[in-house]
Amino acid sequence: MLGVAGAASAQPAPGAALRVVVAGSEPFVVAREGYHEGLSVEVWDAIAQGAGLAYALRPVPSVSAGLDAVASGQADVLVGPVSITAERAERVRFTQPYHQSSLAILTRAEAPSHLRRVAPLVSRRLFAGIGVLLAVLSLVGTLMWLAERKKNPEQFPPGVIGGVGNGVWFALVTMSTVGYGDRFPKTSLGRVVAGVWMVLALLTASSLTAGIASALTVAQLTLGAIENAEQLAGRNVAVVSGTPALRFAHRHRAKVREVATLAALVDALQSRRVDAAVFDRPQLEFYLQRHPDAGLTLSHARYMPQGYGFALAPDSPLLHPLNLSLLRAQESGLVSRVTAEWLGVSHDE
Repeated sequence: MLGVAGAASAQPAPGAALRVVVAGSEPFVVAREGYHEGLSVEVWDAIAQGAGLAYALRPVPSVSAGLDAVASGQADVLVGPVSITAERAERVRFTQPYHQSSLAILTRAEAPSHLRRVAPLVSRRLFAGIGVLLAVLSLVGTLMWLAERKKNPEQFPPGVIGGVGNGVWFALVTMSTVGYGDRFPKTSLGRVVAGVWMVLALLTASSLTAGIASALTVAQLTLGAIENAEQLAGRNVAVVSGTPALRFAHRHRAKVREVATLAALVDALQSRRVDAAVFDRPQLEFYLQRHPDAGLTLSHARYMPQGYGFALAPDSPLLHPLNLSLLRAQESGLVSRVTAEWLGVSHDE
């Protein structure tokens, strides 16, 4: 059981145990019945002993709550995977980092159904484009009928329905470059209308082809697993409140849903309330190792490299002795051994 270490020295109240709060996710903080363990807790215990500090450990609901407690003087130290950021450093002091982390994107590992693949193509923009195309074809067909109906009644009969219908058919096969030759203009005005339409049809067909290709590309990016931050724009993304992931998601124009814990973040993703989640990579990797059948996948990209440190009160005299003890623990290989024990990798990797 970890929780109290050595005789007290260099602390705010000589002879009294430090008020240490602990918060965070596995494997950095692991709550057991009656005590806590984990990577952060073990490193803290080692450097506290090295500095000759006694402490009493008390859990708090979140890292944000722990930072509030330290900043307000209700606690002396916050232990956990606490990212060192400029915003937080304005409120508390940090030791040197004992672990290097980064943000990562978590998504569902699944192939989209055929219906979901087609859905992005069935949009208002598609129907609007079809409507405009039909209107243009009708206009060209009507002009051809008006130009040809008197001198070319065999191909463009005087009747409105039959004549305009043949004109629309002529416009369609001309635009598609098929050109069956069953309808063609005989009058000068008809040839002018046909010639202008041929030029416009080249541009129309090219634009239509490019639009369909663009829609297919966007649909593929939208339906596939999110692999980079640019794909977060406009998507529902879960983040834990008070973490650097919140600012990261807002910066990439995501529709942010804040949750309280990593478990809630995973639940929001698995229940399809969000499309992706952003959190610290080590905790996400550890979760996936423990839950290989969760149906989730982690992006390869790493964002916002950040160090984890222990947070102290702004006027704390403990910063130097704790930094000195932490440096000794790192130089002796103790931090690397603890990291390898919990994460399966060296601290330097």
